[in-house]
Amino acid sequence: MFRLRQANDFSYMLAGVVYCTRVLAIEVILPSDQRQEQNDEDDKRFRQVRDEYLADGTYSVVSKMISLLAYGKTIALSHNNTGSVSWSLDRTVVQYRGRPIYLDRVGEMMQNVVREAEDKLWAELMWTKTDDRFEIPLEKLENDVTFTKRGVSFIANRANGLRDKRGWMLERAFAHPEGKKLHRSGTWSKGVVQKYLRQVDRFRELLLFCVHVTGGQPARGSEITTIRFRNGFLQDRNVFAIQGHMVIVTRYHKSRSQFDKPKVIPRFLPWKVGQLLAVYLTYVQPVQEYLSEQVRGFGFSDYVWSNEYGPWGTDRLTKIITRETEKWLGTRLTTLDYRHVAISLGREVVGDQFARGYIEETSEIEEAKVDEDDGLKISARRGGEIGANRYGVSLDVIKHLSSRSIDTFRPTSMQWHVFLGLVSSRQAAAAGQKRGAHLRSGSSSVSSERQQEDRRMALMLQNNGIHGWARMLEQSRHVEGGNSSGWHVGSEPSHRRSSPCPLYIPPPGCGSGLITPGTTSGPETLPLWHRSRNLASVNRRTIGEEEMKQAMRQALGVDDVSFRSDSQREGLEAVLSKDDLAPLVVVLPTGGGKSLLFMVPACLRDPGITVVVVPYRALLDNLLLKAKAAGIDCFEWKRGEVNPAALVFVSTDVVSPFMSYARVMEVKHLLRRVSVDESHLKFTSSNWRAVRGLRRPTIMLTATLPIML
Repeated sequence: MFRLRQANDFSYMLAGVVYCTRVLAIEVILPSDQRQEQNDEDDKRFRQVRDEYLADGTYSVVSKMISLLAYGKTIALSHNNTGSVSWSLDRTVVQYRGRPIYLDRVGEMMQNVVREAEDKLWAELMWTKTDDRFEIPLEKLENDVTFTKRGVSFIANRANGLRDKRGWMLERAFAHPEGKKLHRSGTWSKGVVQKYLRQVDRFRELLLFCVHVTGGQPARGSEITTIRFRNGFLQDRNVFAIQGHMVIVTRYHKSRSQFDKPKVIPRFLPWKVGQLLAVYLTYVQPVQEYLSEQVRGFGFSDYVWSNEYGPWGTDRLTKIITRETEKWLGTRLTTLDYRHVAISLGREVVGDQFARGYIEETSEIEEAKVDEDDGLKISARRGGEIGANRYGVSLDVIKHLSSRSIDTFRPTSMQWHVFLGLVSSRQAAAAGQKRGAHLRSGSSSVSSERQQEDRRMALMLQNNGIHGWARMLEQSRHVEGGNSSGWHVGSEPSHRRSSPCPLYIPPPGCGSGLITPGTTSGPETLPLWHRSRNLASVNRRTIGEEEMKQAMRQALGVDDVSFRSDSQREGLEAVLSKDDLAPLVVVLPTGGGKSLLFMVPACLRDPGITVVVVPYRALLDNLLLKAKAAGIDCFEWKRGEVNPAALVFVSTDVVSPFMSYARVMEVKHLLRRVSVDESHLKFTSSNWRAVRGLRRPTIMLTATLPIML
């Protein structure tokens, strides 16, 4: 039996019925094939029928439907959506409708897809070896965003040197064995050209996925698939090169009908994705357009993603997202599913500015306040218009792409790039390599081994299915004294059983997960390579006496080091060995050496990131100079900073925006501990609650701890 729909769930269907009824009624009353002969009498008859059968307030079926539609809309506006997203206790796994999505695998997915797109672009579409790959200097490109002439793009600007690359590409093709197959005996080989164009479409699918996921706040499907790279007759381009970034610009249409001032949303792409887009549009797109015209009879289009029927639709995007998420995450997500997941991830790893930026942007265009000015809703909803004719940037939108909107949205995109493990610009890549080299030195081998193991397991699954995986796990079982000790699949080594336990392989149709007899399926029984590391695995390394003394020598700048008091020694040992979430309070007198308790951890072989929250400007400047004098990699965090360092100082007045940076570093397993200097000032502060939200050891340093708070 089917259930009747509730009022909040039938309005969109009823609206379609009302619309179709009115269209059919018009055709019956005023037939379209007789429009030329219709006169005032026909118009009068139409108005009479409309007032009697099609208007609200009449005793007709349409009037009843209109009343139900108004009721349904009222209920829908006051009805909250059912919750579909939840988080694990350690905030490393998000459950969407019961399906687990591991945060660390989201970044791995994007890095793998970007790598696959790069290989396909250079090897299959441009016939270029790895050593011969090149970059387009985005930071040097000139791109006047206000220029609205037909056909204009950053490629068409002569100063950029990117025009007319079709000839260069064809020469390269005819010089390559594979490219020569495109043109034989003076004619184009239709079969080979069709194959090449299919390879282009495959690359464009990967490019669309990369742009949609890495751009930050998720756009509507019809927004992203109708992106234009050059100006059309009535609509301007959406792709720009701005300050060393490739930027996708869309508009939010919420109150345009009332105020005629749209909101413009720039989405900044990470460096590698920006290069993919720029190289494709400069070199491959002209050849694709030319070959398509020669073989298929069509090809010219201002859209980045299009075919003979126009721009791609949301169904194509959904197919791509479903394929890639199932491949890399093990979970099938549709376009709508991904938007739910991405918004939840953004709030967690980027923070409140994932939405707040759009509130600040409102004042830029001087439009009236609206009830919902949340950036996530603005960037994820459509307004009053949809599709190709709606989401292309119209001629009057470019003037609203102000420097303020760029400065507002760029930090949000950059924080999202950090979460995905992608750098935002060439400068960020260089700075990250310089600043984070020593951070990776202690854990790079572990990370590399883990990634190699992941790839080996994935290859085993791909080649041999679930039985191949089982054989591999069986081979890796630990053997002691001739007796094999089976492990629970997905358990840590300390959870080994004392007696052998063969792996259980479920029969076909019973799922693909491996479990051992007597266990239950769930997050704890998933394979190790599907699970994120917990707090203990981040801080479990034991610090020896000699390593601690060596770190003290660097921090103090002397060879003969000693502690000022037993309390200082006990405090440092407690800091270095702490691996739980209970706050550690260290009370030392003024001049008792409290700064040593966060400087020494920053001088270890594998320091990770130590955050120091400081309440006073003078104290922060003094500690920063002291750390730099000791040769410690450190900086004061300011808005927009996304790179790691061994010691990160943060002023209490920017703790709230700083939390997004801290969450990203926590997710990437770089954040080790948080120290709060002069902590007696913070116990009653709202910022203290924000700091305690980080699932890392917290050390409270003070010389004046009150007896009662």
